[in-house]
This record gives sequence, structure tokens and C-alpha cells, in this order.
Amino acid sequence: MNVKTLVMIPILMAFMIIAIHASLNDERLVTAVSEKKLTVVIDAGHGGIDPGAVIGSFLEKEINLAVAKNIKTALEAKGFQVIMTRDSDSNLLEVSNNKIINKQLNSLANRLSISEKVQPDVLVSIHVNSSDSAAHFGPQCFYKEGAIKGKELAELIQQKLTNVRMGKRIAIPGDYYMLNNSSVPAVIVELGFITNKEERQLLEQESYRKLLADAISAAIIEFLHQDS
Repeated sequence: MNVKTLVMIPILMAFMIIAIHASLNDERLVTAVSEKKLTVVIDAGHGGIDPGAVIGSFLEKEINLAVAKNIKTALEAKGFQVIMTRDSDSNLLEVSNNKIINKQLNSLANRLSISEKVQPDVLVSIHVNSSDSAAHFGPQCFYKEGAIKGKELAELIQQKLTNVRMGKRIAIPGDYYMLNNSSVPAVIVELGFITNKEERQLLEQESYRKLLADAISAAIIEFLHQDS
């Protein structure tokens, strides 16, 4: 082996080491990108001094939060990142001089602000419906008119919920603050009617609330997987 060859060997080995490190870094980058978690913001409507719809001891805010927590658990079990706008009995209100200014809009704006800062893949707001007619029943989803992705998600959730609670309701456009102002696909889910006695009794059952949460979670997962 001549001197030139002896000189070249360490140089070649150095290039090989650099190439290996570059390859490993590329693999780590690909892995990091592939492992980036899809993010969902779940908004449990009302809370705190705002109970939402009320009949007797039935408070909408409690049902909303219970179902939202179940959705969070189901999604996290599948590897999703879940951000809750509230995870306790609060309403995200800003108080000025011990007075609440524009209570409803204030709360909605703060909830939406959480979502906008996170920039999730989807935003889902959970509520319970009410009506002047005790005959009305069934879950229903709303999306912003003209929002293609929002409509797709709403229809998927509606389909899954209808499998839990049979009815004729369909996902429809809704003129709501959170839908109109969200920069990501957003859906409002009404779990059922508090004013329907049978449905109210179902919503009070943890087993039924879990069925609803599992249906919503399954729809979100299907939507995000097909969208990605």
C-alpha cells in the first residue's frame, strides 16, 4: 500500500461518517414529521355562571363538559393531541370592574381565541339543544355555509350520531359566531334536546354520553385520516 492510498483512507472514512450522519438526520426528520400529532380543539359549551339550557337539576353545561372529556380521552387514546377550551366549570369570561361585558360574545371570542392560537386541524363545539316543542329530538350538527371541509366533518359526525340515536335530522349550515370566525374546519354538535323527556333521560346516563362521544371521536378520526 503506497503513501497516497494511506492518505486517502482516512478521507474516505470521514466522508462515509458524514454521509451516515446525514442519513440518520434525514431519517430523524422524516420520523419527526410523520409523528407530528394531529390536533383537535374541543369546546364544551357554556359553563360557570352560564348553565346553558336548564330543566330542573339538568344543566347543559355539565353534559357538554362530560361528553367533551370523553371525546378527549377517546382521541388521545388514538394518538391525537386534544386541546379543551375548558376542562372545568368555567366560562372564559373577562371581568371589568366586577361587571361582565357582553357575556356571550366575550366567552365565545375567548374560546375561539384558544383555537386560533393553536391552529388545530379541526374545532368541535359541544352543546345540548332545546325547543318549544317537546316532540323534537335527535342530535344535529351545524357548519358554516360554504365551508366544504366543515360540511364534510359535520356530515360524518351526523352520520355516526344517527347510528346512536335514530332520527331524520341532517347536518345543516348554521349562522354561529364560532363557525363564522374559525379559520379551521369547525362544527357545532347539538347532542340532543333537553326539552324531550326521553332524550333528557338518555343524556343523564354516562353510558349514553360515552356512546355519543365515541361516535363523534370516530367521525373526527375518519375525517382527519382521509384528509391527510
